[in-house]
Amino acid sequence: MKKISLELQDNIFEDTENVLKSVNVPLDRYIIEAILYYNQQHKIRQMEKELEAERKQNEGESETPPKNLSKFGEWRRKHPHGFGDVIINDPSILYGI
Repeated sequence: MKKISLELQDNIFEDTENVLKSVNVPLDRYIIEAILYYNQQHKIRQMEKELEAERKQNEGESETPPKNLSKFGEWRRKHPHGFGDVIINDPSILYGI
């Protein structure tokens, strides 16, 4: 596990504190969940770009689905709600268990 130092603008920190009060989550867990969510969104965008590039490359060829389509579909079956199910159900991510 790595430790990081983080500086936030006062208004961002105040907004975050207000959210934390309403959801009753510790700050470190909230930050971890935010990073996991952002990483998930980045991976999805990257897969979509790869699929689009492969689709353009295969235009005019047979109706064979792109290679990455099965990888994306498999990931979506495992995580139908994005990383929300992973974050909530996997405490090892949060606490290094």
